[in-house]
Amino acid sequence: MQPDSGGGGALPRRIRGVRLLLRIRRRHLLPVMGRGHVMAALALLLLGCAGPPGGSMVTGPLPEPPPAPPPEPEPETFAGRESLKSRIEAAGGFGGMVAIFDIEDSDHGRGMRQTLIDEGVPPELIGFPDMTLATDISQFEYERNAHLLERTRVAHMPQHAPFSQDDEPGIVAAHNMVWVVATGNTHALHPGGDRDFWRPDHHYWLDVMDYSCCANAWENHVTAFATGKAILATYAYRDGEGGYRWKEGLVRCGEMQHACFAIDGPASGHGGTSGASAKLAAAAFYVFQLYEKAEEVVDTLKACAEDIGEPGVDAEFGHGLVSLACERVENAEVLTASSSLVLRWDAPALDALLHSRASMGLHVGASRWIADRDGLPLARLGAEYSLGALELSLSAGRGRAPLGVGSRYVHPRPAPYAAAGAGWRLWGGGDRDLRALFSAGRGGGALSPRMSRAGFAWRASSSGRTWTAYAGHARAEARVGIPGHREADRGRSPARMSGWEAVVALETRF
Repeated sequence: MQPDSGGGGALPRRIRGVRLLLRIRRRHLLPVMGRGHVMAALALLLLGCAGPPGGSMVTGPLPEPPPAPPPEPEPETFAGRESLKSRIEAAGGFGGMVAIFDIEDSDHGRGMRQTLIDEGVPPELIGFPDMTLATDISQFEYERNAHLLERTRVAHMPQHAPFSQDDEPGIVAAHNMVWVVATGNTHALHPGGDRDFWRPDHHYWLDVMDYSCCANAWENHVTAFATGKAILATYAYRDGEGGYRWKEGLVRCGEMQHACFAIDGPASGHGGTSGASAKLAAAAFYVFQLYEKAEEVVDTLKACAEDIGEPGVDAEFGHGLVSLACERVENAEVLTASSSLVLRWDAPALDALLHSRASMGLHVGASRWIADRDGLPLARLGAEYSLGALELSLSAGRGRAPLGVGSRYVHPRPAPYAAAGAGWRLWGGGDRDLRALFSAGRGGGALSPRMSRAGFAWRASSSGRTWTAYAGHARAEARVGIPGHREADRGRSPARMSGWEAVVALETRF
């Protein structure tokens, strides 16, 4: 090959370098390597130095590998979990705590904590009571647990027979908590594999508990579960045919079926009921974000459970599979907003019909606050017209509680309203009569209420005095900003209330 003349490009220079390397190898490597090895090494060098066709080398970064597919989301242990979790987070996050009645530094206690975390319970909201014995809930009363007691909403008890002491049913009844208990595992409870532990004649209660602890152990448990705050958890396993079956080694709900629930069993392996109770505790904690009382939480779990096994509540799976994908949970905000409504008697169109006797007239009224803070009048204007037995009324104005609808969550502020009413005289005339009345109205402001009333009024006049008695049914609708939802800018929730009301009034002419 001819020497490089200066215009041959990079390839001849690379080969010249290879020649030098070849000479070195001939001197030092030939005694060890055969001629065939040398030729193979030379071929590899030529391939590495020559680069791609055209004499150029690729010097840029290597292409990035395609992104890995996102991991599949963990399946929901109980239906509706993720939907409710997103609503809770949008409303400001979880409140309260879950207390685990277990040894904190044990493998079992750490496992229960991790199960709760896996179910979406924030780690900082999981606590362990300071107790000498993990199974003695009497010590939960001690002053050193006051900080935990005040915030705890769910007491998770991954153990059997937790309410054996005579004072423990009273503790359950006294506190606004849901107490979640494991049904138990046969290998830990008794020999022989008897799955029907929750019955009064089981030898565990008759022999072990009577001998070593508490003569009234069974009765104490019956009392504790009867409070409506204590519930049991077991597992239900899919049978491959669209149904569920039990598994050997797990205790059935038995005579505590009215307080028992099933959790979808793990696909592989054997899950003890401690894990089931942790998952049920997480579900109860989710529901407790929507309600204020432990009994409401348990009632919601019962109403939403998916019936499996034998129809209705049964001794194997209790109320059935835990689920939060139900109308009651979805409408929890409506119930919360509705429970805050306060109904006051303020029916301007109806009130005018109760006291008016003119065939045609106008009325002007004002509340005891003549003006609001902005100087705007708080007054009402109205007109009535009567034609024989028929009376009509129109009214409009501004008031602090338009149409008498208020809420514990909303500070009353002046707002406008308009209402109309109609009455029909059913009997009498002159000084005595009985009428059927109806009115409907709509208001503005923070609540934007709508109100309707229907009922009967009796009126009697004598010696310058007029007695009026009204009894009827009222229905109100409004939109309420729930605390937490307001801060999260979630808007207002619809609210409804209805009920019976009665009013008695006396008018005296001077």
